[in-house]
Amino acid sequence: MLNELFVSNSGESLFLELLSDYLQVTSRGFVKLLKVREGTRDLLKLPALPFLVGPSGEILTGEINLAEHLAKLGGVYDILFGRTQEAQFKQIDFIRYFKETHSNKESVLKFLNSHLLSNTFCNGFHITISDLYAFAHTILIVQSFSDEDKVIYCNIIRWVDHIQSLKGIKEKIKELRLRILLPYEPLFLEANVVETKPGKIEAKKQQSKIEILI
Repeated sequence: MLNELFVSNSGESLFLELLSDYLQVTSRGFVKLLKVREGTRDLLKLPALPFLVGPSGEILTGEINLAEHLAKLGGVYDILFGRTQEAQFKQIDFIRYFKETHSNKESVLKFLNSHLLSNTFCNGFHITISDLYAFAHTILIVQSFSDEDKVIYCNIIRWVDHIQSLKGIKEKIKELRLRILLPYEPLFLEANVVETKPGKIEAKKQQSKIEILI
């Protein structure tokens, strides 16, 4: 039966849009995504966005509850939220931290960049619900980064590139024009000086290479 997910232009809504596309619940016909303006919501006296109307008319609110519902529809709840209660609490705690502090941009960026220094993903060895939530709430900030900012927050940039390259995510990112370009070091040649014959010096040039700043 069809679920109707109503979203707006908020970070919470972007999170659920990305999650829906990543899980392919919209393309598989499990969920119909409807974008609504806040003015329209007020006029129609709808619940606070985002919210979901289930097959029987039940209304589900709260981005965590909605994310859990979508993950179950997609059949990957254990992968995104964790198989144990402890792992699930860890995901929820991470999301709640972002929910409470994402308005303080500097604090969030410093925390996330430091956290990702020794972690490829936010909570585990693969993408989880924490990554998608953090990504949705920081991507607009990262999009305004200068090249200098990208070097300062290089761990975030490396993580962003992981997320924006995922199937399902990359298509939505392209559609919303949110893709982040990675900074590159200039091409360079390194020369090794090698003595070949007495009195003769030959420079051996190494192959040029491009290195991503991560």
